[in-house]
Amino acid sequence: MDNQQNIVTAQGRKDMRQPTGLVLQNCTFTADPTYHPVRNTLKSYLGRPWNEYSRTIIMESYLDDLIQPQGWLPWNETFALETLFYAEFNNRGPGAPKAQRIKCPGVKELPSNRVVRFTAAEFIGDMKDKDKDSDKKKDEDKDDDKKKHGDDDKDSDNKNDEDKDSDKKEEKSSEDSNSDSGYDLVIVEAPAPSPDGGSASYGAVPSSVAQSPYAAAPALSPTSPPKQSMLKMFFGWN
Repeated sequence: MDNQQNIVTAQGRKDMRQPTGLVLQNCTFTADPTYHPVRNTLKSYLGRPWNEYSRTIIMESYLDDLIQPQGWLPWNETFALETLFYAEFNNRGPGAPKAQRIKCPGVKELPSNRVVRFTAAEFIGDMKDKDKDSDKKKDEDKDDDKKKHGDDDKDSDNKNDEDKDSDKKEEKSSEDSNSDSGYDLVIVEAPAPSPDGGSASYGAVPSSVAQSPYAAAPALSPTSPPKQSMLKMFFGWN
């Protein structure tokens, strides 16, 4: 189609801390026989950014003449030219020379000691290690959440136990208060009526009361505070 290009890569890394990217090592970039006659009309490029931190490394590969001397294609004018990471290393073939490559901060020239980290063993191993670190961090966060919830449950149980102990203390305090009210509970029998239909005098203790085990209040201990007898209160008995 007219006004179209062939883009080999369009990597979409969104964050510079993501350990991702495209690494093409020991590959071959050639035109299909049906495309070869129009390769200079419908041009081909090594890549263009898909997201802001797009990262692509092409190394030790054969680049045929379908690859344009510009190498990389900008996207949406200046989008991601400052933040992308594109590099070529030790490539060969008619499309490999870099003299006419686009110049922008994101297109890098890497020395061999830096390129090593993008070999399969290093790059994939590094991503696995970072994935492990990420999983470990997630597990630690989960353990912290469990510990926090466990501590909250313990605090709640301790609070419930404290409330129960407080209730028991209040009940005991109420019982002690009732027992120290200052009066003895004395059961007495009403005086028997006299033969003439009147009531017995309250000046003498009826025999039934005198014989009752409850007629007199229990003796107080020397250290106990004096108590009033209900018999004295109600009948004036000494």
